Amino acid sequence: VADLVFVLVGYNGISVVPLGAVPMGILLTVALTRTRMAIDRQREHLRQEKTALLESVQQPLLYLTDDLKIHWTNSTAAEISGMTPPELAGASLGDFFGDIDMEEILPSISQAIETGRSQQCETVFRQRPWILYISPVSSKGKAPRGIILLATDATQIKEAEKVLRTANAKVLAAREEERGRVAKDLHDSIAQSLVA
Repeated sequence: VADLVFVLVGYNGISVVPLGAVPMGILLTVALTRTRMAIDRQREHLRQEKTALLESVQQPLLYLTDDLKIHWTNSTAAEISGMTPPELAGASLGDFFGDIDMEEILPSISQAIETGRSQQCETVFRQRPWILYISPVSSKGKAPRGIILLATDATQIKEAEKVLRTANAKVLAAREEERGRVAKDLHDSIAQSLVA
């Protein structure tokens, strides 16, 4: 029994395709298209979940490429900078912080890149103290592809430390005062006993 053939005329000349291959090709194309659409839906769902998760962070969060250019920021970081996330994309870290001394934070960033371990440093940004948490993003055994930078306003922490230092100073002063009072009372009672 001879196979039926389907003749295709195209730019490359004439092609002869067995007729059974055409329905098989159509079925395969439909299956691949459906699979591709399912994968695209999953990717979009994961992208939306990632964005929702990162936007839920209440502190400024930045993703920097290995050349320290901003690749992505959450809306909190955008609000603080006064720019929109698309405007920040491609900007330098200096553009984001503006008024800070980059020499304060570059050693911590360099150390995070070199060691592959998270670092932290403190800086002053807009007349307020901030703690920067710097984490390299890399696959196992490979050089970092970027850096996650999380900034935390440390104003309340610094105020709490100041209150704690003041309280400790008051406790020490009260302790010294009590020691002095006990020593005086002891001295006075011994003196009275000797006089008696």
